[in-house]
Order: sequence, then structure tokens, then C-alpha cells
Amino acid sequence: MTERQRQAVEATAHALGSLPVGWAVIDDAGWPDRALATIDHVVVGPQGIFVIDSKDWPGSITVEGGTLRRDGTALTSSVVGAATAATAMARLVPAEHRDHVRAVICVGGSEGPIALVGGVLVCSSTTLVTLLTTRPEVLSATAVPDVAGSLRSHVRALEGPTRTGFLDALLGVVRRRRPR
Repeated sequence: MTERQRQAVEATAHALGSLPVGWAVIDDAGWPDRALATIDHVVVGPQGIFVIDSKDWPGSITVEGGTLRRDGTALTSSVVGAATAATAMARLVPAEHRDHVRAVICVGGSEGPIALVGGVLVCSSTTLVTLLTTRPEVLSATAVPDVAGSLRSHVRALEGPTRTGFLDALLGVVRRRRPR
């Protein structure tokens, strides 16, 4: 991760720190089915489950013709990537709540639009909390901690032997193949 990308993730985390009581935030969540990948933030609150991808995109962020763009260049692969992360995380959510999982792209350091592009919510770190908290409530006060707890237990399992074991195994193979 570049320094700028790390700053974008931190800007998102800072914004999430101002969510009201009753919200749960999971940072750096293991991505199901991708041993070395992570999801920047997963947030659970009365308004739903949000899978957030923080981006550092300098320049002008716009939505034109239903396409997210930076300085005129389409960012289709990023929109698809965010939607894919949300779909993967939705598989870990109890079935009755899967329809409440939403993908979010949060652009740090930008005053970009609040928009819906290809089913993905797009906002800046300064508009993130407003975007999340002004949506209709879909989870009960008891469902929020239940869903968050379930996700945390799945994420811990992904971060344990699966990710570490894969990396250790990969490094072991690399070390064994290195000429002496």
C-alpha cells in the first residue's frame, strides 16, 4: 500500500469514528476466497452493512452517463471491484440480511459526488457518515450487534491460518527454490 493510499484509508477510518453509538466498524477485514486480500472497512449499523473501499484519487471525480470517472477516465474496474468485495462479504452475513449489504467507494481528500454507480455508493471521506446515516433503517437494534459479531468471527477466521498459512507456504516455496 502506498503512503497516499494509507492516508485515504486513515481518512475513512477517521470519518467512521464519528458514527453514532450503535454502529460497528471492522477495519482491514479478510476478503473471503482471496488469501492475501483485505477489505478496508466493513461497517454495520441500523442502515445496513457497508463494505467500504477507500481510494486515493487525486483530480476531479465525477459521474457522467452512469460511469464513475477521474479526470474523464472511466473507473469501471474499481466499481466492479467494490461490488465484488460486497458480494463476497455478503456470503458471510446471515441470509435474512444479505440484501442489506452495500458496496461503497470512499474517495479520501476529495469533495467528490455522493452518487450510485453500478450499484456502488460513491462518496468522499467528508460525506461518508452522512451517506451512511441518512439511509433508511433496515436492521433492528438487536440485529446490528448480531451481524457485526458474526462478521467479526468470520473475519478473524480469514485472518488466522488461512492468510498467514498461505503466505508462510508461499515464502517457504520461494526460499526452497532460491539458489544457494
